[in-house]
Amino acid sequence: MRKKHFAEFYDAIAFKPGARRRARTVLSYIKRYRPTARTILELGTGNGNVLSSFPRKYELYGLDIEEKYIDLTRQKVPRAQLFVASMHNFKIDAEFDVVFSIFDCINYLKNFKQWEQTFATVHRHLKENGLFVFDMLTPNFIEDAKHTEPKFSKHSFGFASDDAAAIVKGNRVTQEFRIFENIKDDMYRMHRFFIVERMYSPSRVEKALKRKFRIIKRVPVEFSSWESEKRASRLLYVMRKI
Repeated sequence: MRKKHFAEFYDAIAFKPGARRRARTVLSYIKRYRPTARTILELGTGNGNVLSSFPRKYELYGLDIEEKYIDLTRQKVPRAQLFVASMHNFKIDAEFDVVFSIFDCINYLKNFKQWEQTFATVHRHLKENGLFVFDMLTPNFIEDAKHTEPKFSKHSFGFASDDAAAIVKGNRVTQEFRIFENIKDDMYRMHRFFIVERMYSPSRVEKALKRKFRIIKRVPVEFSSWESEKRASRLLYVMRKI
């Protein structure tokens, strides 16, 4: 039996309205802080739902470390120039007005050195005064992950479930996703996927960022009414190259 990639199911699971909201958020900051922008690069395109929401007036680029995700993005955004590469050491023969990365893609990097390398690589690829926009999960997410409720949902391929309790080790959170693929009638095949993310304190991240960027905004993303910015498990940064 061929082992399947998570990308083969991810497009059906992904919440498309959420991707459109994230695109509108990034676009709002572009219009405010870089209104003349034309060239835009997304780090971690995933299934392409975010990049496909950008207007045609922009010259779009994207990269992902997984070729299967680039294939999904290419289907939705055929006009974009796409690359298989990691965000921490990519090399593209171009400079951009805006580089962005959302849906906590940066948390998938293996260590903090790769975060620092990402900031340096983005800096090299930005035009003068260019914008860098990204969001990240903070250490608050680690505690939240211990208390998440299980989710079970029906999709075109069958069913999907994520385990209630994530595996927490230090600053690393591992979440298990189970896919129950309908093979025939009432027969299902189970696939298990493990998603690993690492969280670092905002103070440590900002210290590294300030070597290359001026922070324009730092805002909590999708936090509940009982949360404060201090308690938010996800932060979004808008920065200008210096």
